[in-house]
Amino acid sequence: LLRAPLIEIFITEISAFSGVLEKLELTLESFHKPNFMCVLVFQFQFPIETRIHIQVSFLEVKIPGESPHYCIHYHWQDWPDRGVPEADLAPVYLLAKVQNTTAPIIVHCSAGIGRTGSIVLIQHSIELLQSQSQLEEISGYLLALRKQRNNSIQTQHQYLYVHQILLLYLKKMRYLDDSVNPYLEQFTADYVEATRGF
Repeated sequence: LLRAPLIEIFITEISAFSGVLEKLELTLESFHKPNFMCVLVFQFQFPIETRIHIQVSFLEVKIPGESPHYCIHYHWQDWPDRGVPEADLAPVYLLAKVQNTTAPIIVHCSAGIGRTGSIVLIQHSIELLQSQSQLEEISGYLLALRKQRNNSIQTQHQYLYVHQILLLYLKKMRYLDDSVNPYLEQFTADYVEATRGF
């Protein structure tokens, strides 16, 4: 995994290289001597107003006898486990930041299925739209994703979140005619009510 000169990591909950699973006493340090140091940490700056907080860390990973490797780690700090963050275009801007990298990209949360599955499904849908492919029913893509990563998208709220983000994206990119705005507004109102407190 750490053989590439640069790795971009997008993690929603677990700390950088802190352990196998959160809330366990065993950590990476239990198995390997730490060979990384944090070079720089800052907050991701979005081009929109958002309450989403992404911490960006630049890590240098040293393996004895090899050239150092560098890792850019995006830590989504306020997306609750089994919940949803505020629904705006923040994930679209974050994904755009790493979209053209040639380095390996790792997306992971504590279990690697809920928040991870949401981000992967959003990115897959956006890639289809950008390649001018027809976007089919999202449930079909979710079933395909679950064949690769079982139980991706753990909750109904996360599934609704993916739809809300994609609708915001479709509206921003003008894929939709203005005549559907009342329906979008109603979906958003229903979404806000359904996810309140999650």
